[in-house]
Amino acid sequence: MKFLQQITSWGITDDMPELTQKSIYLMNWLGIVGMIVIIPIEVMFISLHKADNIWFLITMQGLIIIIFLCNKYYYHRTAHFLLGFFGVWLLIMSVVTKLQGTTNSLTFVFPPRTAMMFAGLLPWIIYNQKYPWMRWLSTLPSFLSIVFFEEVHHWFGISVYDLPIGEETEVFQVSYTLVFINIATVIFTIQNVNKKFEEKVQNLYRITEEKNEELSAQNDIISLKNKHINDSINYASRIQDAIIPTSKQLQKIIPDSFVFFQPRDTVSGDFYQFYDLSDKVLIGAIDCTGHGVPGAFMSMIGSSILNQIVIEKNITDTDLILKQMHLMTRNLLKQEENQNRDGMDASLVSLHKIDDKFKLFEFSGAKNPLFFVQNSEMKIIKGDKFSIGGYQREAERFFKKHTLQIHTETMFYIFSDGYQDQFGGIQKRKFMTRNFRNLLAEISTKSAVEQHQILETTLLEWMRIGQEKQNDDILIIGFRI
Repeated sequence: MKFLQQITSWGITDDMPELTQKSIYLMNWLGIVGMIVIIPIEVMFISLHKADNIWFLITMQGLIIIIFLCNKYYYHRTAHFLLGFFGVWLLIMSVVTKLQGTTNSLTFVFPPRTAMMFAGLLPWIIYNQKYPWMRWLSTLPSFLSIVFFEEVHHWFGISVYDLPIGEETEVFQVSYTLVFINIATVIFTIQNVNKKFEEKVQNLYRITEEKNEELSAQNDIISLKNKHINDSINYASRIQDAIIPTSKQLQKIIPDSFVFFQPRDTVSGDFYQFYDLSDKVLIGAIDCTGHGVPGAFMSMIGSSILNQIVIEKNITDTDLILKQMHLMTRNLLKQEENQNRDGMDASLVSLHKIDDKFKLFEFSGAKNPLFFVQNSEMKIIKGDKFSIGGYQREAERFFKKHTLQIHTETMFYIFSDGYQDQFGGIQKRKFMTRNFRNLLAEISTKSAVEQHQILETTLLEWMRIGQEKQNDDILIIGFRI
């Protein structure tokens, strides 16, 4: 029984569609039953003293074996081809047998037609509706063989019904026996195959139900954990919002100003700070390594360090502030001892008050530059080429301080790299620094409120055209002196 199961599974793999598996399995089963049915017919021939016809049945068995082997070695199309031409093969063998002088009584007058009929019907049982052309292609040869059965015999000069007297009964007995056996064979095989695949489907359904229950339980656990994580992140966001000042606080100091702050996630790796001191105003825009939760951790560290330096240590020179931030970041993260390379890029400006007016401007940058528009001309002051924290090759890190006298109305911009690095547009490329600089130059004469709106609208349109999501935190601070 195990051997039969192996044969019926020849040519079937688990990755096949179920209907394909079923058709191959059914073909193999019908082949096995056909082999078994032919044996008693051979015995019947011998008992009726017609042993000279056994070779014909042996060739049929050989053809079935070839179909088996085609399925076993995954030549399924060849097996289908042979099955389709089974009826033609029966017609040829009937003619050859008669030409050899064998009497027609048991040389398949009715038996070949019966076999041809089943050979033509089998494709409609085996092939599913997805391949109707295979049904017709496999059925046509068999039914053509039935229709032209007599014509082919006559073409060779053979009389189909020249039965010797007394043998008519034999012919009809054998014919009806074959018809009954074939019908019983097909019914048994189809029932067996349907039962097997029904059990398989029920087993798959049971396994699917068990998996669904398991997945549902796991999904509930994941949903609960996700809720806890989101609750924690939202709480962290409230803490970050409490630490970072609002744009209204900057507008109290510098009325014509804006802050375009758009984190990629709930919490941000970018942050900014304002300090309104007695003789100057400090404004900083800092971009920490990463975004989301890791970036937010770094922003909390950076904000805390910056507050210590400015408020507790009373260091207000932009270059010295960045130097102290670098030293304290490396010390806090123990970067001398481990491989941690996290850090920050920063733009820091200082506005000095003279006679209650901002007359002197200082800037220091850690990788990030300063853009400013003066007399309708866009100008750039580049930051230093190294960051705050991270790897340090030099013995001591110094940052430059750039000083600028303010004699005319000037629009200043400090920012992180999120806006210019945003993917989008028709070609799905970065917005790029050049386009960002040109955009700022174009809108610099407008009010701070209008500039904020244009920057936001331009970004959204850029992302919409490219069908891109925001890929980094975005921070832009603009103010007019």
